[in-house]
Amino acid sequence: MRLVAILGAALASALSLLPAVALALPPLESQGVVAPGVQFAAEADDTTVHIISQRYVQIDAAGSVLVDEADVGDGLQGPLDMYPAIGLGPDGVVHVVTRNGGSGPGGTTVEYSARAAAGGWSGGVNIGGVVARNYSVGVAAPAGGRVLVSASRVAGDSDSRIDLYAIEGGAASLLGSTPQGWLRPDGDYRLVSAGNAAVLASGSPWPNGPTFFAFAADASGDVLAQWEAGVVSHTGGSNRRGGPSLTVDGGGLVHLGYGGESAQYYARYDESGSSLGGDALVMDNLGTWHLSYGNGDVVSSPDGMLVVAVALQNLDGDQTSAGASILLAESVDGGATFGAAVDTGLVGEGGEGRMRPRLLEVEGTVMLLYRDNALGGIALATAPWFDEEPEGTTGEGPGTTTDAGDSSGGVFGTTGDDGPAGETGVAGSTSGPGTTGATGFDPTSPGASADEGGCGCRGDGSGSPLGLVVLCLLGLRRRSYNG
Repeated sequence: MRLVAILGAALASALSLLPAVALALPPLESQGVVAPGVQFAAEADDTTVHIISQRYVQIDAAGSVLVDEADVGDGLQGPLDMYPAIGLGPDGVVHVVTRNGGSGPGGTTVEYSARAAAGGWSGGVNIGGVVARNYSVGVAAPAGGRVLVSASRVAGDSDSRIDLYAIEGGAASLLGSTPQGWLRPDGDYRLVSAGNAAVLASGSPWPNGPTFFAFAADASGDVLAQWEAGVVSHTGGSNRRGGPSLTVDGGGLVHLGYGGESAQYYARYDESGSSLGGDALVMDNLGTWHLSYGNGDVVSSPDGMLVVAVALQNLDGDQTSAGASILLAESVDGGATFGAAVDTGLVGEGGEGRMRPRLLEVEGTVMLLYRDNALGGIALATAPWFDEEPEGTTGEGPGTTTDAGDSSGGVFGTTGDDGPAGETGVAGSTSGPGTTGATGFDPTSPGASADEGGCGCRGDGSGSPLGLVVLCLLGLRRRSYNG
């Protein structure tokens, strides 16, 4: 019983340490231009990224173009024109909203179209007619089968509303509008589905304006009433807030990113729309431009534990952020904390915040899409969640001498004195010699190393059960998601 208690304490201690285990996303690898255009929207299923810009394009995790169709395309492609919308249904149908003709300020023709899972387009449904500032659009296809489409329009002198429609019988039926003040005319929003829920995030980037998060658990019911009843105002940072992004992971958790003054923030919600904590600072010192709130996106691994955020950094004061650096930051604890932002070396365009980089995940690969002016199109850069390292050799006997000269029985630390030979364990991997860690339960227990290499559970020729439990748990945490 004493051993059980000891092992239980070791388990609890090890689990408490798991969020602190570092994980570095490998450098992004540029894949070049994958779609034409300036403004775009993108979503991903398990194997494919779907892009709508001037054309509809599908690519795989390697960036290879699978489909390139001109049947449906977006015609409002200026840097200040906002972006079209795309959503994926559970039945494989691709839903898009495009804008054609007119202008952003004066109004454009907004249309809904659908592509069957086997190919072939239908629709061309007009959404709301040509009204001023209707260029910010959205679409969602919840599991219940009801397709929701949205478009902005000016309301009064200084705000916009979001008009919500249902696609019914080949036509768009107006369901109503969000309250005035949820959207500024030059702000944007995201509409996504999460199971049978419809989720909205919108920005009102006036001085001290919030970013709104609204969750309707039953998309087949009164969506607008549900949104208004439970709307949450996010006020991370100071001054203007906006540029929201939404992504839903494999477990139904909803991840929200949004900008504050020269900064990017993060929050998340469970599958019922309840907050799981938020307004964590992702990165700051993003510079200034027309509105100066963080402009980016966020993506999660399917299990929700690994979160990557992107933002544009504009330090030259250009009002349109036309040549902004692209930064990434990563969390390994479900978005509770983020590591330092890293400059990817890529250059994107912000369009006063009306052009947005996108992050997606396909088959264990992080996929960054952004407008690259130098290349003249929508460019892709990719990186795996894990930088896999070669396996180490099987540990046998009392251990071998490391480069540092210690008598080592494994990756994690050096052996104690006079330890009997242990059993051969499962091979791990290492990126360098282990350093001596804390002493285990008995004098022959290995300590925990600060080694950054990937680690499995490995026999070290000397360890006690307690030491192995802790080390194996740390190894399992490193491999909790492997694509």
